[in-house]
Amino acid sequence: VRTRSVTIPEGLTLQETAEIVEASGLVTTEKFLKAARDPDLIAAYGLQAPTAEGFLFPETYTFAEELSASEIVKEMIDLFFARVTQLVGTQEVGPNELLDIVTLASIVEREAKSSDEMSRIAGVFKNRMARNMRLESCATVQYILGKPKERLLISDLRKESPYNTYLKPGLPPGPISNPGLAALGAAFTPEVHQYLFFLAKNDGSDKHTFTRTYAQHQKARLQQKQRGE
Repeated sequence: VRTRSVTIPEGLTLQETAEIVEASGLVTTEKFLKAARDPDLIAAYGLQAPTAEGFLFPETYTFAEELSASEIVKEMIDLFFARVTQLVGTQEVGPNELLDIVTLASIVEREAKSSDEMSRIAGVFKNRMARNMRLESCATVQYILGKPKERLLISDLRKESPYNTYLKPGLPPGPISNPGLAALGAAFTPEVHQYLFFLAKNDGSDKHTFTRTYAQHQKARLQQKQRGE
């Protein structure tokens, strides 16, 4: 049996994943997307999601060349469930709760620059939801735009979409990326704290400044600007 290897990094969107699979020479982007959006395939796994996005586990796969797009998607979802069952408490999670956790994990995956801050960032979003605050995640706006922008504009933050967490309360309708195990673990067990804001330091450390109030957040932003970061 002739095989091909394909590596799917953490945090890719469904579209980006499909393009990598096509580049490996297995199936076309169009066929992969069609399989990942197949309502029957999604229903077979009991997913309460519009597509398989978020449930295509990031990993290096070795696929037989003759596999169909549906078979490839199924292998990736199967691995997702195999990995997730290793996490604490997953046996008691229903389909709707699982969707919420994976959606949160997908945002954390795109927001965090280092895995050791993922649980803390997940805790920030949980705290904001508990206070009926909008998540205001730039990662969700980048998802809407399709192609990442180095700097978001005010007009970008005002784009109408159910995925725009600057405009819509709560979580978006579904995941915005395929999270890895670290982000999933963070979403299952967010750090318990009082932080409501975080700001990327932009000093090469891949860290964030976490604050409890908007005033503290603005002060951290001003100090960062004064340092030229």
